[in-house]
Amino acid sequence: MGTNDSSRSQLFAYLRDPRNGIRTDGEKIDIALSYMRGMNVQDWVQNYYDNHFDELLEEWNVTWALFKQALNDAFLDRGRVLMAQEKLEAIQQGSDTADNFFKKFESLITEAGYQKDSPFIIRMIEKAVNPRTIDQIYGSRKDRIENYAEYKETIISIDEMWRRRQEQKRAPRGWNSWANRDTPRPNSSKPSPSTATQGDHKDGTGMTFGGAGRPMDLSKAKAERRCFNCGQQGHMIRDCPQPKKFTVRQTVMADPESND
Repeated sequence: MGTNDSSRSQLFAYLRDPRNGIRTDGEKIDIALSYMRGMNVQDWVQNYYDNHFDELLEEWNVTWALFKQALNDAFLDRGRVLMAQEKLEAIQQGSDTADNFFKKFESLITEAGYQKDSPFIIRMIEKAVNPRTIDQIYGSRKDRIENYAEYKETIISIDEMWRRRQEQKRAPRGWNSWANRDTPRPNSSKPSPSTATQGDHKDGTGMTFGGAGRPMDLSKAKAERRCFNCGQQGHMIRDCPQPKKFTVRQTVMADPESND
């Protein structure tokens, strides 16, 4: 058995199973010690045997509960420390923000038992943080940062500025877009051709009368000798019985050769 959590849990489950016929504490201790393997484990096993096994009586002077406690004290905490140290060697910032990275990093520092301001931890920071940030720090300073808190604050500040700049680059390009993305732009649209001619209509004779800003089709009316007011043939505008749509003055201004 190794000293990691998985192998220890498997052994304890085996010893608890009544189908295996293991009843006494001494039997459980004997089996556990016989399965223990790994670096520095054999020395611990021999020392524990010498201190707690009575060879004259051929029995253990400790209970199974005390044995498990001694086993955990000797190997469980040590295993966690070693695991934290291994994770600390391998951790990388990657796509994490610097703030999130340091939360994970500091948790591992505590588990591994290191001091934050040690030169080793400063080297781990430079190894784990994104190279662009470390390069910017080295390029802007003459002396190295050796204080953990100062290094952390500097890295987080640079990382936040870089991320804001990336957001600006991804914003739509154009009229001062990122700085005034919520400011309404001036309306430069022009009226469509259909808007300019809106209001044109024809009467029952087929004569076209202008809508907004559009004069009556005077040339066609004159050729067909129609009234410029109602569009009917047989009389001129001055004799038109219909309500006046155009004054004589307006018609003359539009066509000096009108039929008034």
